[in-house]
Amino acid sequence: MRKPLVVSTAFALFCAAAAQSATIQENTVFPEMDIIASQEIGASSIGIRDIPNPIHAICGQTFTITNATTLRAITLKANSSKTFSSGDDMVELWIGADADPNPTNFVAGATSWPTSFDLNGVTLTAGKYYTINLDSDISLPAGDYAFQLKWENTGAAHQMFFARANGDGDYDAGGLVYAQTTDGSFVDFPLDTSVSFGLDMVFGLHSAVVGTVPTFSVDPASVDMLLVPPNDQVTGTVAVVYTADSTMDISMSVSAESHPGSFSLLSANPQTLTEPSPSNTILEIEFDNTVSNLVAGESATGLITIAWSETGSGTTNETVVPVSASTGFAPNANNTFMPLVGTWGDPANWSLGRVPGTAGADRGIIQGAQGRVCNVETNFSAPFGYRVWVRTTGGTPNTVNVGADLKGSADISVGQASGQYGVLNQTAGDVDTDALIIGDPDGTAPSNSYYNLSGGTLTLDGDATLYSTGEMDITGGTMDISGDINIGGTGVLNIDGGALSQAGNGTIDGLGTLKLQSGSFSTGNNTSGGQTFEGNVEISGGAFSMLSQTLCYDPASITVKGDEASITMRHIQTTDTYGNFGLTLNYDLDETGVSTINMSEWMFLQKTKINVDGSAYTGGSQTINLIDGKSINGLAATSNITVTGFSGNYTASVEQDTGSGNVILTISAGPYEDWTAEYNLSGTNALASADPDGDLLSNLYEYGLGGDPTNGSVLGMDSSMVSGSGYIDYVHVRRVEATNDISYELALNQNLVVGSWTTNSGYSVVGYGPVVGDFDTVTNRIITTGKTAEFIDLVIEELP
Repeated sequence: MRKPLVVSTAFALFCAAAAQSATIQENTVFPEMDIIASQEIGASSIGIRDIPNPIHAICGQTFTITNATTLRAITLKANSSKTFSSGDDMVELWIGADADPNPTNFVAGATSWPTSFDLNGVTLTAGKYYTINLDSDISLPAGDYAFQLKWENTGAAHQMFFARANGDGDYDAGGLVYAQTTDGSFVDFPLDTSVSFGLDMVFGLHSAVVGTVPTFSVDPASVDMLLVPPNDQVTGTVAVVYTADSTMDISMSVSAESHPGSFSLLSANPQTLTEPSPSNTILEIEFDNTVSNLVAGESATGLITIAWSETGSGTTNETVVPVSASTGFAPNANNTFMPLVGTWGDPANWSLGRVPGTAGADRGIIQGAQGRVCNVETNFSAPFGYRVWVRTTGGTPNTVNVGADLKGSADISVGQASGQYGVLNQTAGDVDTDALIIGDPDGTAPSNSYYNLSGGTLTLDGDATLYSTGEMDITGGTMDISGDINIGGTGVLNIDGGALSQAGNGTIDGLGTLKLQSGSFSTGNNTSGGQTFEGNVEISGGAFSMLSQTLCYDPASITVKGDEASITMRHIQTTDTYGNFGLTLNYDLDETGVSTINMSEWMFLQKTKINVDGSAYTGGSQTINLIDGKSINGLAATSNITVTGFSGNYTASVEQDTGSGNVILTISAGPYEDWTAEYNLSGTNALASADPDGDLLSNLYEYGLGGDPTNGSVLGMDSSMVSGSGYIDYVHVRRVEATNDISYELALNQNLVVGSWTTNSGYSVVGYGPVVGDFDTVTNRIITTGKTAEFIDLVIEELP
């Protein structure tokens, strides 16, 4: 039961000169019991204030007693919310007689009843009613009176506001009294002032203690049930909430049934409610169609009457709840989208005059004229497992644009039947369905079908199937699949942003390809339980994870392109023990390498093929873990490991290291290739004849002379000449490690106009200098006797 809110343990009633206590009772409705006088119109507010600004205000209400009575409680309505959590929060309440026979003024008489109460620890809520229950009766003879309130002292929190009328008060036997100062002076009890009629406070004077006013409410106000075939019964619920000082007794009855006997009460009847608000009690009502025999689209109605009373009060009230039940139409009715452009949620846009799923498991078909556009602009959910078919046989595809929730469908088919295609674009909202099918099943459609997910969430409780003409592009948002992923033929599931999660151990199969370029793909539930993998995956970026034991069946393949991806797997299982196991791992290196498959547990590679393609690689000598594993429990046959595509002086090999559990690619390069890798040269920029820095010196010359191929101001080490008697010594540097890869020769010419260059003749090598770093020097002697001029060119060439 609701307990009274104690606000003072020493409520002093000075007239009686005895220690007393009072309680404050909160109610959500005005307490009508034992009323002496009252006024309930409250369009404005009036306050009592005593704050350091300084503002000091007193308010109150005059009232008239025509017959002698007993006052036991005063009710006021809070017009603002306030919690008094600390400090001295005493409020003084003064009740006294009017000595002025003029009703427009109030002058305190000799008889008064001053008292006070503490609000410390109390929360007042705007709009609720608060009754001060006095500890004892106050006997009031016939006459004019007032009650007034003010704070006992100054405090930062000492302001609170009560509801009052704003000129339309309907209490004719009194009015508002109010005074305020802002100069630091105080107004004290009793307040002798003029009376403002029509500005009356919301108040109630009671001749008895006020408790909780019993209230009773239901939610919803009416119960509408929808019977989904093939069910014969459906249950509806209504929540009941009450407030009272004690328990609440209720009884229920059914009446006014359009189909007598169809509705029945499942909850105990009668019963006693023992948990007041904010708790609620759920009552259940059942509709039985075996009694009414409704057919598709028909409905039945009735009334549920709830009789309620506070236990022991002797007063009974009634609340009536209308109930209805309707049956859905037969499933798989063709419900065609009619306009060229329109919204999904408008019943007028559908051939059956209803939105698919709202009254039956319809087929929501977007077909017919080319280029229809159906826009899902407001959130939609339906109780019947409707179907969505987006299809066209030629020309501009029909399209569904999803920008809000589209929930409750049994399946979504984009390009549903043979020779058909369509488009679904999801930019926002939550789409949930049991199954997703993209493309036509026999691959005869003249165009592909597309599901483009760029935002929102797509949730599949079942499988995703992409036929050969189906493509799904995930560039944003999230796709969650509980079932299998099947990608047939040339079908593509492309992830380039966003995330795809297959939380369980559903199968991944088909001859099509799942491509991960960016974003993420995760599958498996992080157990050793088997997950069948019989599909093709291509990973060039993003985060890829398979978190269960991956049972790989031929022709399963994983192709890793480049080194931009993060790849994690738990187990690879291709042991000889089971059937047609098989997995092909393709590693296509980019210029700098290839991503590693990181294994958290063991792997069996007996039926695994490993293909390495180094055609694009220019990264120099290095070691790459193709698989960084925990243990290899079975090795791939060496005949199933191929390494191709490495050019020039590159060589590469693959090793399965049972000690480390790693599969290792070792790449060895010639000195020139390591040099280009050092400067991050790739593609045509790595060619010996290339000049990536534009300094008119090829990579080969910069390599041979110690230049920087990425900096046009660093050409390498200059050659020098030393003259002697009858000769000149020409000295150039030579890269020591490259003597088997490149040659250094001099070309000589005595006349640039009519002469010709001769190579490797007319000079002799007479010495080599010390090795400094990667270079030594070569001294070439040229005889000058009998010559008037000689032109020298240093020629650096690759050795065959």
